Amino acid sequence: MLHSLFLKRCVDKNNDIYMATCAHCGCAMVAEIQKGKYIYYHCTGNRGKCPEKYTREEVIDQQYSESLRRIELDNEVVEWIVKVMNSSTAEEREQKQAQAEALNLQKQRIEARLEKMYLDRLDGLLVEDEYKKLSNKFRNDLSDIKSSIDRINAQNEANIIDARRILELAQKAATLYSAQIPEEKRKLLSTVCSNSNWGSGELTANFNQPFDMIAITNDEYKEKKATFPEKNDLFEIWRPRDDESDNWEISLNFSKLN
Repeated sequence: MLHSLFLKRCVDKNNDIYMATCAHCGCAMVAEIQKGKYIYYHCTGNRGKCPEKYTREEVIDQQYSESLRRIELDNEVVEWIVKVMNSSTAEEREQKQAQAEALNLQKQRIEARLEKMYLDRLDGLLVEDEYKKLSNKFRNDLSDIKSSIDRINAQNEANIIDARRILELAQKAATLYSAQIPEEKRKLLSTVCSNSNWGSGELTANFNQPFDMIAITNDEYKEKKATFPEKNDLFEIWRPRDDESDNWEISLNFSKLN
């Protein structure tokens, strides 16, 4: 017998993580134990009588598992994405390196100016008030440049790590979900999905970004692969298009980085 994914909400009123909303009225779906051992889900009915019937936990659990299959990628797709990511990352690294070098030149010029100003002050060529005014300005500029350099260096590594983690989670989500205990299932669902809908015995999973675009693109890929298995440009489906969200491009480090 499965334990409830949402059982804690039935006994802990402070837990506000609701994984499903009634598609009929928008109220929360909550778990309830019947006969001391059977767990059912039902609409709270807070907005009036709702036609949604009680549903066994196993049914909802199975449909969540099936929904996660939408973001499960073929190995060949993952290999292609990683290849494109690596190529894109190499180009981006060169661009970021050029930006960092330009900033370093600015940093060196400002440091040289500060040193010259200090010597001019000692030699009496620059009055104290003027020295303080210019010194504060240049030191603020220097601080901004150093922050920009640190940000560029951090982005290069962070973007590719995030992209690989997203791909890994998408690839393993369904398998992980089936093997985990209820508490871990809830954590996984909160990472991958937002508040999903349950209506007339069917789950509509609402994926968080960028998993929403992964699911949509994967549906398209699988459909075209089944229809045109010999077509050699199927992977191009995975390239971000102009009408897709920036988060998809940024998170997968796929076409261009921040």
